[in-house]
Amino acid sequence: MAAALSSGLLSAGLAPLKRQRRLLYGLIFLARPVNLVLMGLTSGCTYGLLLREAPTLTLYAERWIQMLLSTVGIAAGGYWLNALYDRAIDRINRPLRARWVALVGVRRLLTATLVIWAASLLLCVGLPWKVSLLHLAALVALAWYARWGKKTGLPGNALVATLTGLVPWEVMLLTRTTTYAADWLIPLAIVFNFARELVKDAEDLPGDRLYGVRSLPTQLSPPSLESPPAQRMGTFAGSGRASFPCARRTLGQMGLGIPPAGQRSRGSSPALGAVGRLPSSKPSPQDRHGRRPHSGMGLVKIPPSLVHS
Repeated sequence: MAAALSSGLLSAGLAPLKRQRRLLYGLIFLARPVNLVLMGLTSGCTYGLLLREAPTLTLYAERWIQMLLSTVGIAAGGYWLNALYDRAIDRINRPLRARWVALVGVRRLLTATLVIWAASLLLCVGLPWKVSLLHLAALVALAWYARWGKKTGLPGNALVATLTGLVPWEVMLLTRTTTYAADWLIPLAIVFNFARELVKDAEDLPGDRLYGVRSLPTQLSPPSLESPPAQRMGTFAGSGRASFPCARRTLGQMGLGIPPAGQRSRGSSPALGAVGRLPSSKPSPQDRHGRRPHSGMGLVKIPPSLVHS
């Protein structure tokens, strides 16, 4: 992985075959192959449950493979487009993904998305018109989600979960068969994917909050509750100092205020600013008679001219 993420990943100095192989690896990584495998397993489980009830459905095996390839292609294009539009947020939440987007290139990624979506729509030729219409609607929904829907939070999560729940349903549309067990895969897929979306939103909280994504974790965790106690106390103290500038300036003229950080002596303590200052270990300057002035230890500082008069 470290070698693949070197600065010369797709540079002209690499051999053409090696460069194309690394480009293919980047596209596979950005397509989230684990999610695609889960999608294929969901479709396969549905088809297997239907085959158990009606063994004659083996006649639909070729069409099922054709439909599955179209489904996976549309999903992969959606992931590529999502990575393309989320590259700024991913620099904070998922730096590795943002690095691969930069290395593959925006133009290559957009071209790959359009090509795989066109191929997926071509695979719909020969399938039932309901399945073809469903794939076209899923393609449009994924494009909307990648561009605008992600920032909506829960509505976007519900859309992605619903699209995942359509994977078992399209198998039933293809075979025109349904069973009780296969019907249950639809709500299970929706609930499971919706929970995964919420978990991912919790992991992506820093970048989502910075870029205004209205996810559920950003709504349930205000920024003030995330800052550490010491930082909150510092913010409170800073607001207090800003609220009473006149009183702070007056106390400073009377010798009762806390001196600025640059004017404190090495032995001073912020907690003792209103009561007095500890004597500094640094020698104080001598006056013209060779005597050292005394510093006050009480509430009021004694000027050196009164001490040696």
